[in-house]
Amino acid sequence: MKLVKIIFPIVLISLTLSVQGQNQYLEYYRLARIAKKYELQNMPDSALLFYTSAFSKVDYVPENKLKAAIKLSKKLKQKELHKNWSNKLIAQKKGINKEYVKEIESIAKADQAVRSNKNYKAQNKYYECIKEGNCPPQELQKLKAILSKWYEADSANIAKLISLINTKGYPSEKALGVKVSESAFIILLHFDKDTNNFFLKPILDRALLNGEIYPRNYAWLIDRREIMGGRPSYYYHVPFGIEKLSKSEMEEVERRREMIGYGKVSETQIITKKKHSYRVTFID
Repeated sequence: MKLVKIIFPIVLISLTLSVQGQNQYLEYYRLARIAKKYELQNMPDSALLFYTSAFSKVDYVPENKLKAAIKLSKKLKQKELHKNWSNKLIAQKKGINKEYVKEIESIAKADQAVRSNKNYKAQNKYYECIKEGNCPPQELQKLKAILSKWYEADSANIAKLISLINTKGYPSEKALGVKVSESAFIILLHFDKDTNNFFLKPILDRALLNGEIYPRNYAWLIDRREIMGGRPSYYYHVPFGIEKLSKSEMEEVERRREMIGYGKVSETQIITKKKHSYRVTFID
């Protein structure tokens, strides 16, 4: 465990230096956040200006940002921009890898198949049995068998996905489109056995450097693994305990987020603390 704690910051520094070398992506995310901010403040002219600048930094523009800009260009009667961006949206959709899409859809279907109400009930009952220690051995064994099949399916799914990534590249929005790339992200999110980010982090780092995974999703995956490993959030994408951070600790979190192209907490999400949970509204 100590070795991991020593190595992780070194890897982060290496990643940070590399990310800073990929200025087009860092700058794109920064400009797109400003554009979104102006859009939310009902300042369409300024929003359109920053969207235009942001789009010039990258070859592929995320569909949600492109659609927002198309809508603004129509509203402001910017016919040339509207035409160019509409054509770009069509071209990007045509550029997806249809064979890769089918392969990811197949894995996603298997991923969701084991997440049935029956299995969730068995999981909750199992944890309750462990906590209370009052379940008959036969029942406990039955529950363990159900969960074992679930976890075996997850292991098989992630193995298939990693194999595809090694041969066909990261399952990005550019490669697969919005819906299927999100399905691939969910499969990665379910790889909870990788509590130290040992297997996924090198894959995620490369994807981040190449603009294939968005900073929000990168932070989400890293944070989930940190929490599953019994450690605090690293980027606080998942905001558990954020209110307990000191000023200096919060400044460090913000610095980490900016290094990967993620904005400050106040720039990207609205966190509402409820009695037993948090509600996070993303604005990036």
